Amino acid sequence: MKQSKDIRAVFLDLDGTLLRGADTISERNLRALRRIQERGVIPVIATGRPAGETDFAVRATGADRYLIVMNGLAVYEDYSTRTLLHEAHLSDEAVELIIPWLLEQHIFFEAYIGERSVCQRSAAEWIQTCGMSEDQIRFFRTIIEPVDDLMAYIRSGHRVNKIFFSTTDTGGRRRITTRSPVSTAIFWTVKPSILTWRHKSSIILNKEISTSCAEECLICRSAGPAAGCFSLRYPASTTR
Repeated sequence: MKQSKDIRAVFLDLDGTLLRGADTISERNLRALRRIQERGVIPVIATGRPAGETDFAVRATGADRYLIVMNGLAVYEDYSTRTLLHEAHLSDEAVELIIPWLLEQHIFFEAYIGERSVCQRSAAEWIQTCGMSEDQIRFFRTIIEPVDDLMAYIRSGHRVNKIFFSTTDTGGRRRITTRSPVSTAIFWTVKPSILTWRHKSSIILNKEISTSCAEECLICRSAGPAAGCFSLRYPASTTR
């Protein structure tokens, strides 16, 4: 097939696209990426993962120039020099609301802070029952950094870009309320055929919380964000 001279870059997702499992790239995919690079086409990884969970793929493919991570919350103009073009964070009030609630519910989650994935040490073992495959558990355990007191760590000056959590609980809708609006919290929803799967006869829900404008927010659409209500709506799901 003749390549169009107009193609300058190819954008690649990781999970369910470039990767086989949690961290394996097939030789066929690597050969294809080498061929396009030889023709002057730039491969760009675009993923919901943070950079720390993406770095192995960058090194394996040589796609170390432009990089889009955390659903666009961090965009690198040159990843090889860690030159950021854009970065966004969750509001402090959203983080103060969401993380204690996830801990109270015993739901496994990761706080994406810059390039890193951080979790509460006392909750790290919840990964075993969160619905991930053994391959995912193996990989993410090598990447996630547990801290003794996650909220204290965040309050010490570490801003959260995004929160990822995984659960097998499909027991309906849960709601958290707060006096102050959390209009920067949102659940991204994409193709459920890719992002919801079955494991041991349970529906696995992976959700991500990241920033967005109030108009696109899923917080109490009927009442408006000023109502200060944050709803977790099942079974809409997303992945990394």
